[in-house]
Amino acid sequence: MKKCKQCWIVMSLKSNSQLFCSRVCRSDYNKEKLRNYRNERQREKTGKYEPWKIQCLICHNRYHKVCTHIYYTHKLTSREYKEMFGKDVGKWILSEKVFEKHSRKNKENKDIVWKNLEKGKKHRYKKWQKGVGVYSRSEETLERLKNLCKYKN
Repeated sequence: MKKCKQCWIVMSLKSNSQLFCSRVCRSDYNKEKLRNYRNERQREKTGKYEPWKIQCLICHNRYHKVCTHIYYTHKLTSREYKEMFGKDVGKWILSEKVFEKHSRKNKENKDIVWKNLEKGKKHRYKKWQKGVGVYSRSEETLERLKNLCKYKN
């Protein structure tokens, strides 16, 4: 007497090589095996050191899209994370590979991107509006602005 590999029910053998009591059990077993394999591969990929990935300053693992990781893992918004570590709030935190991929897609779809920019024009701040520019800037932004002023002079 043998037991099914999936449900562990004792089965009557039709052949010596029989491992499962039904096709459903065999299918479920293979799906679970594939799911475990994919999860293991994903765990190996994420957080692994690769020079082009960006390091999360909370858990010190490396990712292509740090803000996505921060949102799902550490339950912080990208703004909170950037303010916490003095990063520029207006800039994305992406690896070079992902940035190049996004820029390539934007160049391919420049008509659509331009159309979306034109649609958003009416929602932009005007110089005379109250509250425009009244916010604290990060250290990274202030440094960038100082360098910009030095470059212009």
